[in-house]
Amino acid sequence: MPYFELLISGNVINALHKDVDYFEFCVKEDIDLLFIKRKFHNSWIDKENGLYTNEWKVLRKVGSEDTHDYIDGPIKTINDLKNLKIPDPLDDYIFSDLVEAVNKYKKNKIICFFSKATFNFPWSLIGSFQQYLMEFYQNPELIRELHKVSEDYHLAMTEKALDLGADIIALTDDYAYRDKMFIPRDKFKEFCLGPLERMGEHSISRAAVCRGRFDFRSAFGGWSCKKVLGIS
Repeated sequence: MPYFELLISGNVINALHKDVDYFEFCVKEDIDLLFIKRKFHNSWIDKENGLYTNEWKVLRKVGSEDTHDYIDGPIKTINDLKNLKIPDPLDDYIFSDLVEAVNKYKKNKIICFFSKATFNFPWSLIGSFQQYLMEFYQNPELIRELHKVSEDYHLAMTEKALDLGADIIALTDDYAYRDKMFIPRDKFKEFCLGPLERMGEHSISRAAVCRGRFDFRSAFGGWSCKKVLGIS
């Protein structure tokens, strides 16, 4: 049975093993699966206060752990989306950590690449989770188009990750709590399920494992992931 940890805080790594990176830590602790995040072109806006942005023009703030806060995004209207310059999903820099993991550890470790399907990434572009949820009702066209941009981008990125040697694609979108969803089921089915299904089917077609951080019991009243998406 493979042993792995989804996320390991840098503070934990430093406390257990000084002066090692994530890959070296996994080797020392005999962790079987490496989780690889895509890389962004980050640049400081206000380093003293921990504010930075990236190629998508999303404003973020450094947190106490590895998950940083979303402060604002570039999309407020459908015109903002139409004028948005979409970054290159095949940019080599995105995959530099993945390439290192494959070159050094592919023979002995399972390689998992983090991607998205929909929901989390689009709301970061809007900049406010509350406003994003309101747009499902107030501006469904914006949500539909925004999800399409996210889906196309991440499908292309995932395709290259698989070409480079990833064994597993982990969709790091959170749609629900343990016992309830963030949005009504009908909205989830209308706006979110399609991209999630297509991403899963695409990964499976490449003989990769597709894993999602989502409890379908809360979304579909006990339906299994296989029944909903046709995948396991």
